[in-house]
Formats: sequence, C-alpha cells, structure tokens
Amino acid sequence: MFAEPFTAIGRVIVLTVCGLVLGGCSIPDVVDGSDARAEVHDLAAVITMGTLPAPLVPDAVGLTGQRILNPDTHTGGRFGYLPASDAFGEHVDAFVRDAIQRQVNAVGVAYEPNATREPAGLEDRACQQGTTTVAAALASGDGLDLTCDVIAASGSIAGERVRAVQGTAAAVADDRTITVYGSTADGSATTGDGLFDDSRREEIAQAVDEAADRLGLGDLLGGSVDDGTSGDGTEDGGASDADGETSGDDADASAADTRLSLLLQGTTIAADGSAAIPVPSALLPAGHAPVVLAIPADALDGLLGDLGRQVRDAVVGQTPFDAGTAVPVGRQHVDCELVSCIAITFDDGPNDQQTPQILDILAQKQATATYFLLGRQVQAFPDQARRIAEAGHQIGSHSWDHPQLTKLSDDDVRSQLQRSLDEIEQVTGSRPTIYRPPYGDVDDRVRGLAGIPAVLWDVDTRDWSKPGEDQEYRTATENAHTGAIVLFHDRLDGTVHQLPAIIDDYRARGMTLVTVGQLFGDALAGNSEFMDHRATAIEPQG
Repeated sequence: MFAEPFTAIGRVIVLTVCGLVLGGCSIPDVVDGSDARAEVHDLAAVITMGTLPAPLVPDAVGLTGQRILNPDTHTGGRFGYLPASDAFGEHVDAFVRDAIQRQVNAVGVAYEPNATREPAGLEDRACQQGTTTVAAALASGDGLDLTCDVIAASGSIAGERVRAVQGTAAAVADDRTITVYGSTADGSATTGDGLFDDSRREEIAQAVDEAADRLGLGDLLGGSVDDGTSGDGTEDGGASDADGETSGDDADASAADTRLSLLLQGTTIAADGSAAIPVPSALLPAGHAPVVLAIPADALDGLLGDLGRQVRDAVVGQTPFDAGTAVPVGRQHVDCELVSCIAITFDDGPNDQQTPQILDILAQKQATATYFLLGRQVQAFPDQARRIAEAGHQIGSHSWDHPQLTKLSDDDVRSQLQRSLDEIEQVTGSRPTIYRPPYGDVDDRVRGLAGIPAVLWDVDTRDWSKPGEDQEYRTATENAHTGAIVLFHDRLDGTVHQLPAIIDDYRARGMTLVTVGQLFGDALAGNSEFMDHRATAIEPQG
C-alpha cells in the first residue's frame, strides 16, 4: 500500500512555531487584547521546511503486535499494545475503532473480527518500520489500511505512531495519524494531543490558522470535519440554550477545537526536542500534497503540559529503554471486539507430568490459557498450581474430584465447588471467579448454587478419547473460529505433542490467544453460562 517517500509526492511544509521564549524574554501566562494578537502573529510568522523524524526499529519497546484482516469491509493492518500500560492500548483501540467506523460507513457493511480458514501468514504482527512516514497509495479496491511505527523508546517512555489510510486504488479519501506515548513506570498514557498545555490551545489554534492561511492551506481549523463517525462530524456539537438550540459561535468553537485535536493527536517528539505534526488529509484542501507542521524545541517547551515535558525530556535524553515489570500475556490489554480472539482451556490438572510441559510450551510461544483445576489435584501438586498462576494464566474451578454435579444434592454441589475454590485460593493466593462443570453437565439449579459464571466450550478436541495426534490437530484447527473456547485436557501426551502446531495455526490465521476473562471482559459475570464469544459488530451509521 505504501510506495514512495513521504516527501516525494510534493512539497512538505513545516511550520516552525516559536516565540514563547524569544530573545531570552518570557511571555506572561496571561496576555490581553492586542498583546495576545501580536504574540499569535509572532508565532505564526516563523515558518521553515522539514520532515517527520525517522521511526525506530519495531522491537525497540516490545509492543504486543495485533493484526486484523476483514475482507467484507476491505479492512486490514497492524498496530501494537504496550504490555505495561492498559491506557496505552485503550488509546490505540479508540483510534482503530474510529477508523473502522469510517470504513464501515463508506462500504455499508458491518465489521466483526474474523480469522482466515487456512494459515495466511498473519502470525507476523510487528510494526513495519517506516510505513507511517511514506506516501499513501492503496494497491487495489476500496480499503482501510492500518500501519504502525515505534517512535520513542527512552527511559520509561515508549511511543507508537498508528496511521489509518482509507480510499481506493484511484485516490486516497482519508489519511490521518495518532501517536500514543506510554509510561512503563506507572502505566499512564496520552495521545499527541495530550502533550500540550490546555491553556495554550487557543494560541496554538490561532497561530496554526494564520500560518496555514499564508501558506495557501486555507482555513485549516475552521468548520467541521465529516469523519464518518457521527452525524455532524464532531465530538461535540456545541453548547445548547434552554430550548436545546446550539449557538452558532459555540458550534464553530467546538468544531475548531475538534479539528485542533485531530491535528495535534499525531504529534511526534523528535530527538532534538522539536515536534512534527502530520496534517490529516481531512483538514487540507482537496488534493493537496501532504503537509507537516513542525514546532522547534525552544518554542515547544512553552506549549507542553507536565506530561508533554516528561515525554520530551525522555526522548531527548536517549537513555536505555526500561520495559518495567514484565506483564504476563494473560494480564495484558487486548480488545476482542477489534481483533480475532480464541481461548484455549485445559481441564483436570494440575499434575507433575504434562502440566509443566504445557506451561513450557505456552511460555515459549508467549501464549496464554485458562486452566480449570480439580481441587484434589491442586492439593496433590501445589507447586504446579502456583506456577500456573504465576505465569499469568487464568484459573477456574473444575470441582473437587470431577463428579456429575447435576446428580448431587445441593449440599454436595456446594461442597464440590467451595472446597475446590478454597484450595486454589490457599495455594495460589487468588480465588477463582469462574468454574467449569465436569462433563459440561450443568442446569439451573447448579448454576444458582454456584453463583459464578459457568464456562463451557464450543470446540471439543476430544483429546480425552485419544483419537490420534493427527486427528486431534485437525479437530482443534478445522473447528476453530473467532471467539471460540477450545477444550483440551491437562493430562495427555498427545495434547502436549500437538499444542505447538495448533498455536502456530491459530496465529497464522489471525487469531490471538487470550484467557476466558480477556475474551468476555466485563460480560463474564453472574451465574450465566458461557460457551463462546460473539463480538459486537461495528455497524454502518448515518
């Protein structure tokens, strides 16, 4: 999709905004009237040429790569999450979701995460260096392409730039970028827009518009943006009076602020302390060549907020990256409404034979699973139960000793579950919040007595019947699909032997291995029964 260098399409214009600290004289925090207008004019008057800073190598910060491919909506691409920051992933998800919404609106077809039927090389999920800085040129047909680059890796600060290009083979309809910076020290994160001091937004907006007008870019921040995600194309339609009517001035101000956020969200801090901001195509005159606004280091300091200065100082300091405390895969952020997820589960453990082998495989593959453990096995092999928990896999109860719960009295059902839950909590330090009834045998009475979600499955590998390793592989892969819960047993050599190839198959088809908790999120609650997960479709709007 990406061909020539970003600067090859046409002139790249860089607005160098300086003057907050000019000639050694600080500008007061509050200026009025003509003084304020003069300062804005000074900021807008200093204009130079430049380019986006080169991205870093993809593995610089250890992002957890994601890959989506949806032929129905002509959507594909990749992006990454920072393991140490859920907030980082949430910012990325919001940008990706908005991009998909625009594409869905354009093609009139709903989006759901999906996987291919056969391996399609989708296990390669890392950002591809340079794909956010080159010219957009869609290869064929209507489509949305998402790309990513690592842009910061210094101290505890990591940065990612994600780009969404939408259009056809003949023309690019929309091209916009977001940068997300996150801290591995405290998990905080912000987009490029959040780097700036809120009290400086009006100055920035006026200076950018004045400079853009002088460069022939038109009224860059005036009007509204039809971004395909809401009826009026803005996040806020303006203030309303007592009759619910929105005033024109308030609506214009709201639209301008929305456009400013759209512009600033792509801000990249360079190693010299300057900032480069690729202008979204939605803000430019139709058919205009790409434009980059650049703010030099001396001016940028006065525009940044506290978090922005923290990011700037880290990027300029160029210290070795600190990934922070390792976060197990099963506890990392993932959005199964956007990416294709699948949960593999293991029953009947733990033991001292197959359990450690399976855990080794999962660690080697950087994969996660959900274990439904028998209380008596936890009592017999506490070290293995602790190892499961410490590796970040989810644990649920599988009763004490595997009886058919629907055949037991109320007291015995309670005993089977409570003894198991108590034993797991005592050994691992955490009490499970889900269970799997032995044989999948559950009814309303058992569900009510349990009081926590019952997790079943919709792909049964039948490994317990020892069908032969080839057959087990075929059953596990041919029936797998997005949102599936796959049943294995933690006591069979055949499962140990086939597991690596099964995991590879899932990933090559675009599926991400998650725990049951990650698969369902907040929906995993109450005493309901869960068998598989169907993502909420992103439907066309307007």
